Amino acid sequence: MSFNPKNYLKKLFLVLLLISFQNITFSEEGFYHEDKSIACSNFYNAIKNSDNPRVKNLFPRFIYKDYGFYIKSTTNSKGEWIAVKNENGYLLVGEVYSYKTLGKINPEDIIVNIEGERITSLDQFNSIIFSDNIEEITIDLIKPNGENYSATINNHWNSYAQIEYSLEDIYVSNIDIKTGTATFAVREAFQYNYDKENNEDDYLHPIFLIAKKFLVEPVEEGEEPFVHICNPTSEQFKNSGLLNPLNSDTRKLVKSDKDLIKINHKITTYVAPFQNYNNVRVETERTSIQTVRNQFNLRSFPFDKQIIKYQFADSSFEIDKRILFSQSFTDLTLDNFMKVDDISGWDKKKYTIKRIKHRDTVNVEGQYRDGISIEIELERKHGYYIFKVILPIILILSVCWSVVWVDPRELEARLTITIVCLLSLIAYNFVIDAELPKLEYLTVLDWIVLISYFYATVPNFLSIISFRLQKTDLKMSNQLEIISKRYGLSSYVLSIFIIVWINAFSNPDNSSSLINWMVPY
Repeated sequence: MSFNPKNYLKKLFLVLLLISFQNITFSEEGFYHEDKSIACSNFYNAIKNSDNPRVKNLFPRFIYKDYGFYIKSTTNSKGEWIAVKNENGYLLVGEVYSYKTLGKINPEDIIVNIEGERITSLDQFNSIIFSDNIEEITIDLIKPNGENYSATINNHWNSYAQIEYSLEDIYVSNIDIKTGTATFAVREAFQYNYDKENNEDDYLHPIFLIAKKFLVEPVEEGEEPFVHICNPTSEQFKNSGLLNPLNSDTRKLVKSDKDLIKINHKITTYVAPFQNYNNVRVETERTSIQTVRNQFNLRSFPFDKQIIKYQFADSSFEIDKRILFSQSFTDLTLDNFMKVDDISGWDKKKYTIKRIKHRDTVNVEGQYRDGISIEIELERKHGYYIFKVILPIILILSVCWSVVWVDPRELEARLTITIVCLLSLIAYNFVIDAELPKLEYLTVLDWIVLISYFYATVPNFLSIISFRLQKTDLKMSNQLEIISKRYGLSSYVLSIFIIVWINAFSNPDNSSSLINWMVPY
């Protein structure tokens, strides 16, 4: 059979026309595409081209009539939300998202009772807060400084957006006592969720409806669909019109290398009933190394404990517009972090996640932005300083005081020993200075070195006096030698013990467990 070019071209044209028609029909009716890159690109374009004002440049908001605050809470091992309690079993104030409320109570204040009733659980708190029969509550609280006070709050409408925060990984790479800084390597995620519109269960958010069209496989009822998870580039994310949940500033930031910052975006769609709810989660993950200022109390050095803080606050909106909410994954990350001994020279003791309110100096008085503070309590490892500094100093002083067993008439031998010991102490002083900044107060180690200087000079004078008394008053010389042998070195050791005890008593919160036992509670 001969080849007919005209028939071939006719058939090719019909095939191309059929394919084109199928593609048009698919795009108009299905929207979903099996190729992830195409499906996600269609989703970004749909967001960008939408005429709905709730789709672009707008955070999902919550609208409640309540008292403008929550209690501090977390999740247990079963994933259930429970109230956080302090060491005495009291609940704490958590998020405060109303200026009417913030003027009366503050995050982290202790809740003694509400309406005269001791609150011990999240359910008990919610039963009061969301009661239709109560329009005003009176709360008795305690400030962190121990001051008791009461506050009366009226039920009122509040509207705010919520950014969910998850600390995914953390590592403390350096603690610099001399510069007063701590360096954190962190991986953290900031998220917000589009599910319902204005908290109405019957009205799904328009962004979820768009995601369902483009990212969720259309299937028969009862079948679980395949869902695309999108990872847009920074340019795609910016051009889509979606707001970036990463909108916070690190407080007291000293240095952050921009070349080491990695930003990843992620858009995940959840479809009921296969997940617990209909929702679109927009997430930005940041990996960075940040050096921040920290205040160190070194009075108990080297028997001290310190608290290093990683803090951040919303960079754009005030507390009545947007709040930050730490998810339970942050606690899980910190729990795992505390189990690893990876900070040279320090033991990890405990951590605390606190709410903070932040105000820049340029802000109007009374205007605050919401923030989170991750505080890690560390205790200095004592071994290095005990075995390489303090014990050698005590041994040097023991050698120094051994001259009282040398014949008083051997003045030159005595002075040689005491002066060599004094010079050795001066060398140790340089070692200590290299560890610490120039402080306006004396640390425990400074006091030990200072008292050691004093006790190192005393044998010099005793040797000279005894040498002179050998010629004028032999009995007095012998008596002085006996007192020196009996009380010299023992009084030095007692003086060191008294120095440590006084410091532990006057500075118990900053003293390590090695000396804290001296303080009566």
